[in-house]
Amino acid sequence: ANANANANANPFAELSEEDKQKYLQYAMTALGVWALLKVLSGIVSETLLFFLLLPGLYLYGIQTCPENSSFDAKKEVKRVLRGHHLPDDHPNKPRRGNWFEEWGAKITASVATEVGAAAGGYELEMTPLLGGVATHATVTLPMLNLTCEWVGCHHTWYHLRTYTANR
Repeated sequence: ANANANANANPFAELSEEDKQKYLQYAMTALGVWALLKVLSGIVSETLLFFLLLPGLYLYGIQTCPENSSFDAKKEVKRVLRGHHLPDDHPNKPRRGNWFEEWGAKITASVATEVGAAAGGYELEMTPLLGGVATHATVTLPMLNLTCEWVGCHHTWYHLRTYTANR
């Protein structure tokens, strides 16, 4: 009765060593296939998620790209010249609360922009990016020897950089 109880406890007890090796190989193969399928399903789900989200992000970008007509070159150049895009601790940005500095920067920016636009005009170049998801705007003021760049996306024009034009 005791030998019969031990045989019931271990179903592999009556198998030969060769059969045990076969079952072990089957188990290892099944475990390997399971692990491989787990990895592949993770990759496929990540890729599928990426390809499902990408068109949605693209459509969102197209819908929120500002119209070229919404870009006011004079207004944007004035904002740049008065330091609107600079961080608060930048030495060239007028200090908030200092009325004289703020108005001085506004007047200087307005005069410089109007004189530059009247004397030499300005060149505006608009380039669509990524099939219309964003727009790159470049404004060159030859009289001031200045070039400013913006990117339009998410219903807003973001200042990228300002540099002196070397021609």
